[in-house]
Amino acid sequence: MKKTVLISALVFFIVASLVSGSLAIYQASIDNVGTGAFEAAKFVITSTKNGDLYSRSLNMAPGDAQSVTFTINNFNGDDVTETNMKLNIDVELNTGIAPISMKLYKGTGADKTEISSAANTSKDGNKTKINYDSINAVLLANQKASQTYTLEFTWPSSNDSSDTQYQGMSAAFSIKATGTQVLDTTDNSVK
Repeated sequence: MKKTVLISALVFFIVASLVSGSLAIYQASIDNVGTGAFEAAKFVITSTKNGDLYSRSLNMAPGDAQSVTFTINNFNGDDVTETNMKLNIDVELNTGIAPISMKLYKGTGADKTEISSAANTSKDGNKTKINYDSINAVLLANQKASQTYTLEFTWPSSNDSSDTQYQGMSAAFSIKATGTQVLDTTDNSVK
């Protein structure tokens, strides 16, 4: 019996040492692998005055067309936007002069392309609004870029005296530009 207990104890210690040895793991740590810092990216949107846009007062009569030109930039001096940006241009015309209409163009002169359409233009009483979203013309990060727009007002001529009712009336317009970060440009860049 003594021999059986001794052999059982010996087998137990051999099995225990094998099991405990195979479950052992190594672990080590390295302090100060590295450190770092980060800074929020610059996001810059400015407008460039073309002519007297900021205090423009238009004097119109039937048959006239007037325009204002403005430029939106993704930089201010040496500070350039560090993220891709799309522009949203909101234009509002508030007028008591019913015949006056407006159109928004990208570019100037012979190179301008109309970007206002029935889809992005709405009329509510005396207010006309244009909302243009430039998702297909993204200003790329870290590259100075500008987009120039022309806002054109037209008062068609009429062959009767009905337009005389608008003498002395006024109209006002406002332009708002909003830049929004774009995560995926899919090569819709403005260079």
